[in-house]
Amino acid sequence: MASNVFNGTGSYLIFAEDTAFGTAGTPTGSNYVDKTSTTSYSITNNFVRSHGIGEGRNATQAVPGGLDVSGSTEFELTDPDFLKYCVIGLVTGSGTVGSPYLITEASDLGYSASTVNTLTLEVGSIGDTADVMTFDGCAINSWSLSGTADETIKGSFEWLGRQATSSTSSVTYVPPSNPPMTFQAGALSVAGDTVGKLVSFELTSENNLGVYRTLGSRLINQPVAGIRRYDFTVTVKMNYDDAASTLNAVELRALAMGGLTTSTTCSDVMSWDGKAMSFVLTEGAVAGDRVITVNLADCYFENPSASYDVETQAIELTVSGFALGGTSSIPIQWYTVS
Repeated sequence: MASNVFNGTGSYLIFAEDTAFGTAGTPTGSNYVDKTSTTSYSITNNFVRSHGIGEGRNATQAVPGGLDVSGSTEFELTDPDFLKYCVIGLVTGSGTVGSPYLITEASDLGYSASTVNTLTLEVGSIGDTADVMTFDGCAINSWSLSGTADETIKGSFEWLGRQATSSTSSVTYVPPSNPPMTFQAGALSVAGDTVGKLVSFELTSENNLGVYRTLGSRLINQPVAGIRRYDFTVTVKMNYDDAASTLNAVELRALAMGGLTTSTTCSDVMSWDGKAMSFVLTEGAVAGDRVITVNLADCYFENPSASYDVETQAIELTVSGFALGGTSSIPIQWYTVS
């Protein structure tokens, strides 16, 4: 009798756009999400147990409730194109220095020129036989990008879907050929000043999808894109640098205390101005190198924190905050040097 144990080294994650809600796309082996490191899914039947009076202590019947399909993925960033589904945005441009690809925030999911399609995700495992799970009607509910010194840029997203289907029909997977972007070539700036001694940066975003069902089906209806949120966390080595065009740790902390880089006490005013913030990843200046920029408008720094330890050789300052949106509704852009 044949025995086959599926494993991660023989697995893949691919996608295709749905042509309508409930009409699945057909993923191909080259439609990779990105350099995926982990992916998972969950299917919940939400059975409802029934128990009437006079029927004893145990439930007597069960009926299936609404079907919930969801999952999550972690990846290394090699190709920003999939991020349009995370932002729920539209891509324009040609990917050159003069005309970079731009992800413009869209208002909703849908199948017109001004909305963003839902997806069909396919997770496959190949051994002596294949095991494939396909999920249609998928949309990204939350996502993140993060970078830490000496590591690659990493991303993640959580999704929900309409339906799950299993099969043994697999494809030949074609993974990304580009290497992952690295944090060493990254730079963060606030209001045009480069943040000095940067250790790590994380951007998280929520789409707050509205999910509902109507009579006649256990499956969800087409999700509605809800309120978009951007949050970030920045960690720097605690330092003071008075060089021009440099935002040092003391000035970064001051932004969170009083809205100005010169603040020395927590402000008692009711409001202050948000700051523009951009995170640029650059491979180099030769042909084929990629340049990716995250642009956020109206950023507010609200939670500075630091700890002091006698064994710590350098104190780190962490500041978290949020942005009201992408700059000119374009949070991400990129191009390839020609």
